[in-house]
Amino acid sequence: MNFDPIDKKSIIGDGDAHYVATKTMDITLSDCSGKTLQMTASNNFVVTTGAVDAFFSSGDPDHALVYRILVPRIAEITGGKSITGSGSNWIMNLDAMDPLTIKPNSDSYRIASSIALRSLGEKITNMGTTVSGGFDYTFTYQ
Repeated sequence: MNFDPIDKKSIIGDGDAHYVATKTMDITLSDCSGKTLQMTASNNFVVTTGAVDAFFSSGDPDHALVYRILVPRIAEITGGKSITGSGSNWIMNLDAMDPLTIKPNSDSYRIASSIALRSLGEKITNMGTTVSGGFDYTFTYQ
């Protein structure tokens, strides 16, 4: 997944965390209506304290940016990490702990998840023109 280009000026280095951008990332589960699944996510690099934000593996050596995975807080999805400000979303724990429990109500069940790009308020003097990272989802039938 790629974010649309972001002006570096929107990444504020004032010491406070800020949301910079959000990108929709739909997940479709097939042939699982009425089944119970657990979903975990694990980052392929370094996870911050609290495990809901992950650093990028390249392009941001000072770790000025992080991302978090948001999953809608709806009746079919329960059990995620909830922190102040998460509003209508579960925030995925990126160390494969605190799984979400999903009970799809159709055989083509769409999860309207998204990825939020956040600035931690650090200086961006060493940030490259491209940052990259990765994570894995795991779905387990219960």
